[in-house]
Amino acid sequence: MEKTIHKFWESVDSKSNAYRGNPSFESMEDQFIFNILKKIKKGNLLDVGCGKGDRTERFTKTIKGNATGIDYTDNMINQAKKRETRNLHFIKTDIFKYNPPEKYDIIASCRCIINTPTDKGQLKFVSRLHDLLKPYGHLILVERSKQGLERFNKLRKSFKLPKIKERYHNHYLNENVLMPYIRDNFDVLDIQRLGGFFFALRFLKPLFCGRVDGVESQEHSRLCEAVQNTLGNKLDEYGMQLLLHLRKKNT
Repeated sequence: MEKTIHKFWESVDSKSNAYRGNPSFESMEDQFIFNILKKIKKGNLLDVGCGKGDRTERFTKTIKGNATGIDYTDNMINQAKKRETRNLHFIKTDIFKYNPPEKYDIIASCRCIINTPTDKGQLKFVSRLHDLLKPYGHLILVERSKQGLERFNKLRKSFKLPKIKERYHNHYLNENVLMPYIRDNFDVLDIQRLGGFFFALRFLKPLFCGRVDGVESQEHSRLCEAVQNTLGNKLDEYGMQLLLHLRKKNT
């Protein structure tokens, strides 16, 4: 399975939907991340699973400090290196082989852990991120939740909508496994799930408008974002996203 995932990301075109994802999701994820970085203001940052480095590059414009992006695919790192500056660098490496000279103030990882194919492997991954952080360092995760997907599919089933499946190259985070470790080792500063957006895009839209294949129109995206902005907290249980802002405990 790990070889299949690696092969998938080596073959992905950076302009494809498989890499980019839904633009509205990315916009809301960015809002979550950059609101955190604006409060932190400065520090050295590690972006794990940086892809072609576009987000990492934007990090350097938000926070004062050096940023390093790491990824294990030649395809993505070769593109990322074109963005390098004096305070922005990219390295091809595996998270378990990466041994920087000093630990980080901030680590961000966006939809990277879901490419680890087992619960045990994901727990090991988060533990490694913990090791790479300074005491009281910040960990920002943007992932997808197995339990969130199950709750959302239960809602869809009650209205005879088809089940949404995990992508073949993903293994969504099992919160029953990960959250006990996270709560023992981090202060949980914020959790968001983008439930309002999922409710509008993957429930209301197919319920009243039929299938939702293909690229969403700007009108649909604006509607979904409006639902998220106004009702997101009340509908959060239906979100498949798992956005976490964590601070390492000084233990």
